[in-house]
Amino acid sequence: MSYAVAAFVALRREDALVSPGAPDPLGPFKTKLYFNDWKSTFRFLTYTLFYRTDVQVTINCGANWIVSRPGKSAGPVAEKYLNSFCEIAGEKHLFSELHTRDRFAPWSFLQRLTCLVKFLSERSDLALYRRILFGAAHARFWDDERTLQKALSKLDARGLVTFCDQIGTENHIAQVAVRQGMKTVTLQHGQYRLLNAEGMSPDIEAIYNFVSETMLCWGEATIREFEKVGVSRNRFVPVGVISMDSVKESNLSPLRVQRSRRNAFGLALSGDNNLENNFELIEFARELQSETGMSCFVRIHPRSNINLYPSLAELAYTTSDTKENFIDLIDIAVMSSTGFFLDCYRLRCPFVFLDSRFLPEPFRASGVVVRGVNEVLGVLDRYDWDRLDELIPYNYNDTKARAQRINEVLNGPF
Repeated sequence: MSYAVAAFVALRREDALVSPGAPDPLGPFKTKLYFNDWKSTFRFLTYTLFYRTDVQVTINCGANWIVSRPGKSAGPVAEKYLNSFCEIAGEKHLFSELHTRDRFAPWSFLQRLTCLVKFLSERSDLALYRRILFGAAHARFWDDERTLQKALSKLDARGLVTFCDQIGTENHIAQVAVRQGMKTVTLQHGQYRLLNAEGMSPDIEAIYNFVSETMLCWGEATIREFEKVGVSRNRFVPVGVISMDSVKESNLSPLRVQRSRRNAFGLALSGDNNLENNFELIEFARELQSETGMSCFVRIHPRSNINLYPSLAELAYTTSDTKENFIDLIDIAVMSSTGFFLDCYRLRCPFVFLDSRFLPEPFRASGVVVRGVNEVLGVLDRYDWDRLDELIPYNYNDTKARAQRINEVLNGPF
């Protein structure tokens, strides 16, 4: 059993011990628990035993809703999505804001250590390694709990919007809001999907760690993945992609724009959570380049470490500074488990998913899956945009419909 699968199994066992509506102390940390090396262990113990959540609030008088802003921990993507959400809904709604960040707090160590020792003594059913990790997570959770409860009470709002309630402090805030009887809404920023044992990674927690009442999701492909684990489709409202790109370019008619051939293909790698997947993509790109003579442009995931991919040195490739420039330079993009397909769709660039043992079902069912070099060339000659209806989010370029659905959620009963 791989370490990622072992982590997944252990976390699901802990889930079964949490009563409905009760706090889930592991919730904010689940995506950080998929590791088996001493460096990651040291970082996790430092994060849980020596850091705390620092909260700042911005009160907007008359606001019924709070927007949670996770700061640098979630990167610029979170700010982009949240700013777009506020731009869409801001004409009819006021929002207070809750800003969070991790703060070094060594004075909390003794209190956390006491909580950890208590957990170690109570949970002899767990292996010692997991007892230490889970106990450290519990220690920080209960320390942060008081801070977050106080912050939400101070804002005195009736609803909470998070960027992604499945990870980090956003998960903890959503948990507190649910227990305080608030209406909770979270956004979707990537294509959520179930993973098999071979492709297991922390990404699976995007489905299993969903706690809000409602998700403003991309579309039907997302809903079907959550339904597979028993989540009701009534908790989802398809609104398409909430990002500044989709807001600004809503009047673009996607598809059916003639592009002159560049004799080049693009390789769009997934995040580092999909290392084996990326290795297969790189090998396929080598074959494609060798057999066709096409130029190759590579897009590294924004938060990836290029040093993890030494095999790229065997590929004659060029990188590009922006995704728009990358797309403009190629005839077709080859990818796997990445939401980058939406950028290709938006800019009318054909794309395909490489079929492998790691490819999740939403991508496999898209109708643009290839297994060999000749299939890539064949797809390029007769690209069928109409086959993408289920994968492409609801009303992708229709901001009027998107705004209407978002406001229906915000205006609904509390």
